[in-house]
Amino acid sequence: MKTAFVVSNERMASCFAGNEIRVYADLSDASETEVVSSAGWEPRDWVDELRRRDVELLVCVSVNRFLWGALRGSGISVTTDVVGALDNVVERWRRGEIEVDSGYGPGCGSGVGQRRGRGRGRHLRRGCRGCNVKRGQDGRV
Repeated sequence: MKTAFVVSNERMASCFAGNEIRVYADLSDASETEVVSSAGWEPRDWVDELRRRDVELLVCVSVNRFLWGALRGSGISVTTDVVGALDNVVERWRRGEIEVDSGYGPGCGSGVGQRRGRGRGRHLRRGCRGCNVKRGQDGRV
């Protein structure tokens, strides 16, 4: 499975124009990596470029709802809330410590605290009642 990681300064990053995308044909062989710059990209460009490269999974820190829907509609799975240095993330992925998300979700995806404009900020400041994740635990920011 071709997997793409969104990176900035060798750390995981959000899906914003200007960040680098590392595409791995096979995560067991890191030498087969394509590096793609997203400079000047609009959301539709992300979909077109990843489809052209046959990427099946995009791993990032966060993605906006529009881009998430466009990627999923094009058959590209998206995993968010993955933070840390790229080398550490790839190693965690190989060990099976990172799961593929099934739905859109900034924060933990539990849905708790995501109404009335509270979103991810509240989740990280106070911890989430839905999943008991608090800032600094489980490799999260």
